[in-house]
Amino acid sequence: MSTTFPSSIPFLHGSPSPLILTRPAPSASPFELYSKIASARCPSFLFESGTGDGTMGRYSYFGVDPYQILHGKGDTCVCRSIQGRMDPGTSPFQYVTHLLNRQRIVRPPEAPPFFGGAVGYLSYDLARQFERLPSLALDDLACPELEFAFFDLVGAIDHELNRLVLMFCPPLDRFLGEPREKLFREGRDRLAELEARLTRPDMVDVHGSHLGRLTFTPEQEQAIYTRNVRRCQEYISAGDIYQANLSHRFNVTGSAFSSLGDLETDLSAYSRLRTVNPSPFSGILRCDAIRLISSSRNGSFDWKGIEPIRGRSRERGLVEQTPTTISD
Repeated sequence: MSTTFPSSIPFLHGSPSPLILTRPAPSASPFELYSKIASARCPSFLFESGTGDGTMGRYSYFGVDPYQILHGKGDTCVCRSIQGRMDPGTSPFQYVTHLLNRQRIVRPPEAPPFFGGAVGYLSYDLARQFERLPSLALDDLACPELEFAFFDLVGAIDHELNRLVLMFCPPLDRFLGEPREKLFREGRDRLAELEARLTRPDMVDVHGSHLGRLTFTPEQEQAIYTRNVRRCQEYISAGDIYQANLSHRFNVTGSAFSSLGDLETDLSAYSRLRTVNPSPFSGILRCDAIRLISSSRNGSFDWKGIEPIRGRSRERGLVEQTPTTISD
């Protein structure tokens, strides 16, 4: 590959914007690229979309090495920087909203929609920050109700133009508080390092077959789960609800778990899910506290208008729902 870097003029002298390095798309899949850079030491993510036909998603994204991490539960949260500084706070949702609002950078025309920022999850239990609800279930996992990692180095595959886009975009407070020349040198070096990592031989074997035989044990008896489904059907018939998501947790054991590290286990599990349930949208999110692995036939948002694809909109009434499958 050529080692030519982007022009320094827009980054050095214009409004805050990402430093972008564009290459022809490699033959490796987004998952294979992600597996080259994923680390057991820090959070990372991969979001895979369709092949760019205009209907199933144009971009796939991946990132590693966040510059700060936020996790919260109840009325407390902690934001940890890459330097190890810990900033406690209250009201996790308001805290993450504050972080996002103060870091707004306008997207340049040549950049994909996501060129750096926060990646994470909001749990159902976060609803208790907005309304008073009973706590009936045992909190035996003690997971954060939200967790976000903030990335200033992100890669994207543009499936429509068949190109690889690597982006460095430091947070706005760094643009305002540090010399642009210093940021440019950092971005140039980190983009070069990321490109080198993406072109090296595979470091981790990500075949799902390495998990061996898996045993799934449900935590609910079938009769109890069936009864809950019928109750939901009765609520729908009565007009009390229009949709319900019944969670059904399984414990998974496997003979290979003891010999695989956490990263290898996560990658192998995602590889197997991609094989048995190939879908236009899938992803893996490796946070500090938990790992999320997903495969779905449809996305949850329309990016241009941030309108829900399924569910209810107060202004528009019911929104057409696309049939989907749920895989736990």
